[in-house]
Amino acid sequence: MWCGWLYLGVSSACDSSLLALVVCLCNLVYGGEFCNSGSRVNTNLDLIVSAVGLLRALGVSSDVEPVDHAGLASLQDLSEVVCHSMVNCAGIERVFKGKEDFWNTVRMATSLPHSYHLGGNAGLMAEKLFELDSHLEVLLAAPVGKKIKELLHPQILVPTFTPNCVEEVHMILEYSSGDTWGSTCQAACANRVIYSHDVSNSQLHSLKAFQRSLDEFEPDLVVFSGAHLLEGQPQGYWEGRVQDVAAFLQHTAASGIPLHLELATVGNLNYLSYLTESILHLPSSLGLNEQELLSLAKASRAPGFDFASLPAKPGVSDVSDLLHWLMSHLSKNKSASLSRVHFHTLAFHIVAERVGGPWSNGCSSVLAGARTAALQACATQHFDPALFTLQAPETFALSSSDQQVAQRTVDFDSSGVARWEREGLRYYLSPVPVCKEPLRTVGLGDAISASGLLYSQFNKLLRS
Repeated sequence: MWCGWLYLGVSSACDSSLLALVVCLCNLVYGGEFCNSGSRVNTNLDLIVSAVGLLRALGVSSDVEPVDHAGLASLQDLSEVVCHSMVNCAGIERVFKGKEDFWNTVRMATSLPHSYHLGGNAGLMAEKLFELDSHLEVLLAAPVGKKIKELLHPQILVPTFTPNCVEEVHMILEYSSGDTWGSTCQAACANRVIYSHDVSNSQLHSLKAFQRSLDEFEPDLVVFSGAHLLEGQPQGYWEGRVQDVAAFLQHTAASGIPLHLELATVGNLNYLSYLTESILHLPSSLGLNEQELLSLAKASRAPGFDFASLPAKPGVSDVSDLLHWLMSHLSKNKSASLSRVHFHTLAFHIVAERVGGPWSNGCSSVLAGARTAALQACATQHFDPALFTLQAPETFALSSSDQQVAQRTVDFDSSGVARWEREGLRYYLSPVPVCKEPLRTVGLGDAISASGLLYSQFNKLLRS
C-alpha cells in the first residue's frame, strides 16, 4: 500500500479543502533573530563540506568515542560530536565557543570541495514556501547582506537590505551512510553536524524592528525561528532576551494571526527548560524533530519516561507518548495557544491537532511534509521507486506507557495515512519514502514544516 503512495499527489485522499490556505494566506512572514545595522539574523550563509574530509584536513585525531557535548570548546570536541552524530544517526547543531578555532575551520573548509547555500530557518522556510507557490507574498523580515540577497529568490520581500554587512557563516558537516571516522564511528545514515560562532544572530537586537515589519505588512501567518541560538549567550542575557521574545509572541498571538514556532537543536538543557516554560505555549503551531522532542522532555523532567532506555530514534509508540505529554504539559499554562505540532523523523512524520481547535487538514499537511522530505533529499521533482525505501513499521502500538491506548489498532487509509485520537488530540501519521542516497540533508526540517503549513487550514474563530 505504501509503495503506491509514492505515485500519489498530496490531495489524493485527504480533505477537499486542501489548498484553502493558498487563497487565505496571501501574505506570509518568516522571521527569526535580528541584529543591528551591519549584522544579520537567523538567515545566514551555510558552508557545506564533507565532515570526514574536514576533520582529516584539520589534523584532528580520529581515535575518539562518541560524546554529545552541549557546546564545542575545541576541535577534539568537534571530532567527538561528529562521531556521536554518525553512530546515532542524529542531526546536531552546536555553538563553537572559540572564535579563532571556528574561523580556522572555515578557512580550511574553503580550501576543500565545498559549496555556499542560503541558511537559517527563516530564510529556508521563506524559500520553500515561495518555491511551492509563487503566488504567495513572502516577507523575510531580517537584515540581508549582498551574498544572501543573491541566494534569495528575487521576489521574496526584504525590508532591510544591508549590502556591506559581514554575513554570518554556519558550518554544515555532511556525511553519507557508511562513512567512517576512525575505528569506532560509522554513519548509520546520511546526516550532518552544524556548528557556528554566530554573534549577531544570537543576540536578538532588533525584535522591535521585526514588530514594525509585521505591523506594516499585515501578515496572515507568522513563522518565528532561531530562538535556539541564544543558548551561546550568558544566562543573565538569555533570560532577558527570552522574556522579550515572549512579549513579542504574546503580542502577535493576541492579534489573532496564526503563529508557528520552528525549533532547532539545543545542547544546553537549562536554557531549553527556561525556553520551554517561557514561550513554547504561546504559538499556535510548533515544528520539531526527534532530537528536539527528546531534549524538551529531558529538560522538563517529563514524568513516566526512562530517558536512559529511550533510543535516539524513538519509535511511534514513544513519539506518541512524548507528543501527548508535550501538548498536555504546555496546555496547563493559562495563556496557552498551542493546538498543533508537526513532528518529523527519518522514517515517519506525525501532525497532532487539538480536536475542536483552529488548525485542521492534518492529513494533507503530514503528506505534504513527507513528500517534500523525500523529493528534496534526493534532489528530484518526481518519484522513482528505485530511489527510495520505506523504513516505517507497518504495525505499531499507539503508546508505550498506557496499555489501554496501546491495545488500540489503527489502519492506513488509501493515501497511506494512519489516524487516531487520544484525550482531545487527533494524530495523523505518514510513512516517509527515505532517499537511499541523499544529496543534501541540511534544511529538510524547515522544508517539511513549510510544506505542512501551506497545506494546513487555520480558523481564527476557533482559536483559544
